[in-house]
Amino acid sequence: MDILYTLIIIIVAIVAYSLFNWFRQRKIVKTLTQEEFIANYRKVQLIDVREPNDFDNGHILGARNIPMTQMKTRLVEIRQD
Repeated sequence: MDILYTLIIIIVAIVAYSLFNWFRQRKIVKTLTQEEFIANYRKVQLIDVREPNDFDNGHILGARNIPMTQMKTRLVEIRQD
């Protein structure tokens, strides 16, 4: 019976952690429609988070490449506004 309670606690912890991360990412990342993007993309800083080889194969004109794997170390390169 103790094993069952332990497994339930572990599963609940995993689900809670997953939900926490999902809500946190929704707060940080804003998804735009194509119309919103086209209307405003020249006014903002566009960052392509793909790896350099994917970026070199094609990207939106004016986009900067800062791979997601390097994002924490290169945050100073991003405008704060």
